[in-house]
Amino acid sequence: MTSISEPTTREWIDSLVAPGMLLVWAMSYYVKVNLEAVFKRGQVLAPLLQASRLRDEAFGKFWVQFSCTQMPLLRSPAIKSIYGAEPCHGLHEELRARAESEGLGAKYHILPCSVVGSELGPALRKQGLDEDHGVFDTIICVRVLCSVPHLQQTVNELYALLRPGGKLLIAEHVVNPWRTPKGSIVARALQTVYGVLGWSWVMGDCRLNRDTEKALRAADRIAARHAGCCEAK
Repeated sequence: MTSISEPTTREWIDSLVAPGMLLVWAMSYYVKVNLEAVFKRGQVLAPLLQASRLRDEAFGKFWVQFSCTQMPLLRSPAIKSIYGAEPCHGLHEELRARAESEGLGAKYHILPCSVVGSELGPALRKQGLDEDHGVFDTIICVRVLCSVPHLQQTVNELYALLRPGGKLLIAEHVVNPWRTPKGSIVARALQTVYGVLGWSWVMGDCRLNRDTEKALRAADRIAARHAGCCEAK
């Protein structure tokens, strides 16, 4: 088994700074959208009276730029169909354009919903997919589970959508386990600082203090028990 080497000092520092850079990037979109509302659209009071709408608009524009950097990774001819859940309808046109530019237009299907089961299930049925039986070989969550309202429930629902042997690939912001040997009190303190500076507000309700690993392990145990019950029948 290949061991995972400890990060170098430079890599450790970069990991501490990276969320801050994302925060600045997202904040720039928020400022830009507010300025456009006031000076381009003449909505002088919008930053005060429509703050939530402008926040969602800004995050949507930021997220398209951020998430579309992942599309080139999905070009493999082994991938037959891609279903991307996106609740912000205003982003769909740009997502389609990005998919086309990456040669994914024919296989990239946008689902107008979040990953929450009550929304995702009906959207999948409209695509002719039966969510009551495993439909995906792979599910990829990139900075998604940190913002869903009910973490454990959503993770359980996603596991249920996997075919036997399917994989759930996760890249998430998670709480730093600073009380453990692999944790860092400096990193945990910075997570708190980023939160105070407005991380959740400009990053689509993302929460840096979620123990996502615990939720995933619990869902994995549930899925394993379910698989065992099915085999015993």
